[in-house]
Amino acid sequence: MNEILKRAALAGAGLMVAVVTHAGEQTVNVSATVNIEAIDVVISGVEDLQIDITEAPQAFGSGQQPAAALSTFCLFSPTQFFSMTISGSNPGTGSDYVLVDAAQTDASLASLRYFVGVADVFSDPGNAVPLGGAGNFQNGVAKTGLDSDPFISDATCTDGENLALFVSVPYDLENNPVLEAIADGQAHTYTDTLTVVVVPDL
Repeated sequence: MNEILKRAALAGAGLMVAVVTHAGEQTVNVSATVNIEAIDVVISGVEDLQIDITEAPQAFGSGQQPAAALSTFCLFSPTQFFSMTISGSNPGTGSDYVLVDAAQTDASLASLRYFVGVADVFSDPGNAVPLGGAGNFQNGVAKTGLDSDPFISDATCTDGENLALFVSVPYDLENNPVLEAIADGQAHTYTDTLTVVVVPDL
């Protein structure tokens, strides 16, 4: 009898009971709908600029003032800081702005170099250097970190114009020979197209 129990105990020692559990899994989709109305940059009131060059060039270094023109306009940026890029359509040397006479057959007389600046109308408009630091621009080169606080208006520009766009043709070593050569009593028209791009700092 004891032998039988002993054999049964040994047989039972080899019995294993495995309990298997199955993990539960469920996917959950999460979505968020964002519908914030965009506040765009507003640029309005920019008009075409006409520079009248009627003075013959004086000796270089004489202090002769450049021929210039300006247009006031309104800018609204939804952020305090923004960048501004002013690009001319005519290719110049480096970052120069260039006016071109398409009718001129002499390539050496076909272009005039000119400057572009921006000033806020609340500072001295004669110096083309605003409180925001825009000052004189380079063709296609962005000025970044401009502060709109000193001059910003509302999105509808109901406060009127707050910036001035300056363009000027200097009497200098590059332009004087061209101006002297075309001083024939005839009208010579030099043109360029400027594109102003304002990007808010988000």
